[in-house]
Amino acid sequence: MNSDKESPNTSLPSGWSFADMNDLGVLYCGQSPPSGTVNECGEGVPYVSGPEHWDGSALRLCKWTTAPSRVAPEGSVFVTVKGAGVGSVFPGVQAAIGRDIYAYVPEPSVSARFVTQMLRFTTAAVVSRAQGDIPGLSKDHILNHRIPLPPSAEQDRIADALDELLSDLDSGVAALGAVKAKLAHYRASVLKAAVNGMLTSEWREQHPHTEAASELLERILASRRGGRVPDRVFPAGAALPGGWCWTSLGDISEIQGGIQKSPSRKPTRDHYPYLRVANVHRGSLDLRDLHRFELTSEELDRLRLMPDDLLIVEGNGSRNEIGRCAIWHGEIEDCVHQNHIIRVRPWAGVASPYVSVYLNSPVGQSAIQDVASSTSGLYTLSVSKIVKLPLPLPPVDEQGVIVEAVDDHLSILEHVESGIEDN
Repeated sequence: MNSDKESPNTSLPSGWSFADMNDLGVLYCGQSPPSGTVNECGEGVPYVSGPEHWDGSALRLCKWTTAPSRVAPEGSVFVTVKGAGVGSVFPGVQAAIGRDIYAYVPEPSVSARFVTQMLRFTTAAVVSRAQGDIPGLSKDHILNHRIPLPPSAEQDRIADALDELLSDLDSGVAALGAVKAKLAHYRASVLKAAVNGMLTSEWREQHPHTEAASELLERILASRRGGRVPDRVFPAGAALPGGWCWTSLGDISEIQGGIQKSPSRKPTRDHYPYLRVANVHRGSLDLRDLHRFELTSEELDRLRLMPDDLLIVEGNGSRNEIGRCAIWHGEIEDCVHQNHIIRVRPWAGVASPYVSVYLNSPVGQSAIQDVASSTSGLYTLSVSKIVKLPLPLPPVDEQGVIVEAVDDHLSILEHVESGIEDN
């Protein structure tokens, strides 16, 4: 042990002492092999390049190299020293190691399992000393790190106890994850039942004389389009409950694209807040970070958001996130939206919350994905595609009942999910 260093102000059990990693073993710094020698065919020596090889319980060997530059001995402790996974610690094997990995080999009298667990619990202190925009650990960071060291026989007992406790913890986390997955499935089932009429089947039996949605649609078309029904194609074989009808978003709402950001819109005198893709989540808005740009009074009048406007994300790299939407409730005065968000403003008689339920449901998401374009890994929509998007329209009164029922179900789900997150 290096007696020149000041030990942490922590009392230790009898027989324990503080020790520097430098006094307990040898550190091997990784060195990446030539890229042309790396393969996934099992040729040469196993190659570990980063923490992605560790799945939480076992080392996953999926790369090999025929020209290893640095090979770690069996019984090593691997430490990630660069990149997003800096500070990750996991048991090593005899393998070639890249520059993002160091291999620490304890002396025979020191348990590698104990050192692995101790580094896992204390590595945050090492990472806190890392420098640079992309944190990186040096050889000295690790070798000068000081840990509490019990007698040899006790090291393995501690490692055994930790393995058992962490295994129980992993099982508990896995069980909570399974419950969370079931809740996500239940959420999707609730939304699907809402937009195919199953959620309100009993209500319809009790209210047989409700005005049909087709009559509502006729009034909207008569007032907005002079009664002209545009050409549109609805899902084949998709039966709707009695009183419902198929329509499109363009039939029942005003749809508007946003303004493109440009250098000429740099905030100077008449600037206003606007929503970006980052502000629109599925079913909610995040208004903590709003940007602003310059607008003319005519642009503000045309794009000013109104309560109950629906905001739809136009493009996303994830197919499952394309078309996610949320409702604007008038949270901020004189707010507009960027061109990557499409505004949908339903006409009287069509409830924005119902349209939001549909668009965020598995049925609505499937319809959106069917019309979304994909170029270079980015899925995109457009105003013209949103206009033609099919929508199952319930009667006016039933829309309100659907929204209320969905809110009841989802509030229970959110309460349970909150408990899971706490656990």
